[in-house]
Amino acid sequence: MTWTIIGHRRAARSLQRAVASGTLAHAYLITGPAQIGKRALARELAAALNCDAPPPQRPCHDCRNCRMTAHEQHPDLIVVERSDGRKDLRVEDVRAARASIDWRPYQGRYKVYLFVDADEMNPAAANALLKTLEEPPPLVVHVLTASQAEAVPPTVLSRCRVLPLQPVSVDDLAAGLQELHGVEPDRAGPLATLSGGRAGWAVAALSAPELVAEREAAVDRAVALSDGPLSARLLLAGEVCKGESFVASRALCLHTLEDMQLWWRDLLLVATGSPAPPVHRDRRSELERQAAKRGRERIVRGLREIELTAGAVERNVTPRLALEALLLRLN
Repeated sequence: MTWTIIGHRRAARSLQRAVASGTLAHAYLITGPAQIGKRALARELAAALNCDAPPPQRPCHDCRNCRMTAHEQHPDLIVVERSDGRKDLRVEDVRAARASIDWRPYQGRYKVYLFVDADEMNPAAANALLKTLEEPPPLVVHVLTASQAEAVPPTVLSRCRVLPLQPVSVDDLAAGLQELHGVEPDRAGPLATLSGGRAGWAVAALSAPELVAEREAAVDRAVALSDGPLSARLLLAGEVCKGESFVASRALCLHTLEDMQLWWRDLLLVATGSPAPPVHRDRRSELERQAAKRGRERIVRGLREIELTAGAVERNVTPRLALEALLLRLN
């Protein structure tokens, strides 16, 4: 396939078949952790829909439409996202996008509306979007991204085809970095391992070396929060959630919970003897130690508790209190 996506083959092939056969849904919801590749997949779909190349070669990544879409500068790709510093997607943002919904595509065959972090829509914004999803105009495709499908308002969720993305395997991510970005093997492997399966982070780290040190510290925090003296873990929870505002604290907490979820997923793989390689395979000895200490049933319960805590934080529960309560339940 011509889609330049690292991993996520099932989702990409599903969209590719829909484009080729003309059986597109009018709305898609792409879910998964931060920087896993949701927005990149949405751009690839937009490029495929408006590429100038013959159908089998779409997207070609060379034509004017593809190049503009890759930089999110195409007039028929409308990106709707939160303003800097805001905690939610406002009704004004949605209405501004809807103002052009009935116009024909300006340059391509389709208009693609990309709603980033749709799980951060306030109720008024969700209701405004729902009106469009209930009566979708022709030649319009909506793509929403979110951390979890359950975090999207049910009325909006019910009108979308959900495409869940999972962390990319270390081998696939390393191969993608080499093939698509020309990264040397001795650099691609460590980056893929450190990424935690997040292709978006790995690509960003290619031009921002400081992200590597930050990521190593984030993994260290997830490991420390998962095991050790409770007093030290509670103290660390307070430090993790210390943001300049409630919005910043919530974002920090959610990122930490995502890191913990990846770590506990690896614990479960090790505890069950799964042949699937863990994301943090460079920390195999620590995984084996914690997995042996907790056992399969406690790890499964822990994963569920982490998921419930993330949902509570997304519903504006105080981040520090939510994380501290989680650590008490995991103890």
